[in-house]
Amino acid sequence: MVGITFIVGYSCLLCSVLGAPYGYLYGSSGTAPVTAAPGGGGGGGGGGGATTPGKPVYNSTADISVLQYALTLENLEAAFYVDAVGKHTSAEFQAIGLTDRDYQILVNVRDHEVTHVAALSAAIAGLGATPVPACTYKFPATDVKTLLAIARALEKTGVSAYDAAAQDISNPAYLTVAATIVTVEARHAAFFNYITGNDPTGMKIIHKTSQY
Repeated sequence: MVGITFIVGYSCLLCSVLGAPYGYLYGSSGTAPVTAAPGGGGGGGGGGGATTPGKPVYNSTADISVLQYALTLENLEAAFYVDAVGKHTSAEFQAIGLTDRDYQILVNVRDHEVTHVAALSAAIAGLGATPVPACTYKFPATDVKTLLAIARALEKTGVSAYDAAAQDISNPAYLTVAATIVTVEARHAAFFNYITGNDPTGMKIIHKTSQY
């Protein structure tokens, strides 16, 4: 329940930061790459010859919007795991039947999310935009069980967000960035499914002696 409540708040955060669901930030231009017509011109540009015949022209405004959307997610996830590792210890994990290895994976997840923030920020800056900054967050995880429940819900939401947004990225280079990140997020989701007593593929199981 706390995880669901937290994710509802997180979804509202995305909207408040971006001003609207990202898919409607692009106007009527769409996001598909436009191929310049052979012979130059391309529909109204005077004879400047700015386009190369047959070369795709990508919608950088759309790509920036999607990348900012993803960065908003990654800022939150990175802050969540930095806070979690700072507040909780391996001993607390072991006290509820988990292992030090489980805790070390949490530390690895933190490092992954920090790396994702850096990668997306670099991509956005490369497009000439200013990366959206992190917000000030207050996380409700006061114990390890609550932490893991929130992490599971957060990662599931993150994977769904990337899957939905990928279709709106016009430049294959940035699609590759998103695809690389989402595969890592999916592994995170599988881990937190398993550690909270759920099968990574979606079927319920019992993990060790812990119940969540």
